[in-house]
Amino acid sequence: LKSLIYTPILTPLNQFAEMSFHMTFSGQKFFAGEVAIPYLVFLGIAAAVNFNMGEGSLSTLLTFSGMSQCLAVSFAWLQHHQPGKDGGISAGSLLLNALAIAARLSNSTWLDGYLPTDTSGDGFYQAVDICTLVVLFRLLPYKLRALSNGGKGEDWHLVFGLAAVAVALGALLRADMNGRPFFDGLWMAGLFAGSLAVVPQLRLIARAGSGTLSTHFVSAMALGQLMSAIYMWHARQDIQSEPWIEGFSYSAYAILAAHAFHLALVCDFSTDCVAAAE
Repeated sequence: LKSLIYTPILTPLNQFAEMSFHMTFSGQKFFAGEVAIPYLVFLGIAAAVNFNMGEGSLSTLLTFSGMSQCLAVSFAWLQHHQPGKDGGISAGSLLLNALAIAARLSNSTWLDGYLPTDTSGDGFYQAVDICTLVVLFRLLPYKLRALSNGGKGEDWHLVFGLAAVAVALGALLRADMNGRPFFDGLWMAGLFAGSLAVVPQLRLIARAGSGTLSTHFVSAMALGQLMSAIYMWHARQDIQSEPWIEGFSYSAYAILAAHAFHLALVCDFSTDCVAAAE
């Protein structure tokens, strides 16, 4: 049981540690000033949220997960402002993240089935998602314009295919936490979209190479998935759904599988990067 629970959690962290170690000692500034500030802001706000709103609840991890997604988008914004390096972040990945957040907000702004149970769910959680979505809407037009001006191509067939898969899985595997099938399906579709959002980014890195900010973008997304996965594992018995098989909550395991898929992809990719660099 220990290996089933802790190995999927510790392995990605170990892979990121190896990758950051290699980048640090191979001449790349993995924690240069441009990325240190977002991390410090993230840690400061996370500490304040945990102290003032967390109330010792494990559900604060959901808020931290949303903050990690915001952190990832901040790296995309920094990447955009680097002259001549606008192609390091996948526009398709940003679009899928925007869809994921919009779907989550369609529930969290007026329904409480998927909210953190501590006081961060009373407004702060939603505010983080809104801020992230605003930045994404500001950033996406620039990314699309860069693509039209000869930037690195985006596989839009893949992106829209992933979005369609997310919607289909959301409708098929939705939970019943809000008792509203349409919005429960939207929330689940957003979960799958967020999990699949890493695929276009990893394809872009594999084709064009990785930079410091694109690596941090992937790392922050994975950190958010990891924290959400930890909470969902502990809350799996409380996730309600109409079972296809009596006594088997397919929605809970679908949620865990979505997180595991994202982390497995990043873990495998980071392993390949470390191996190729040695």
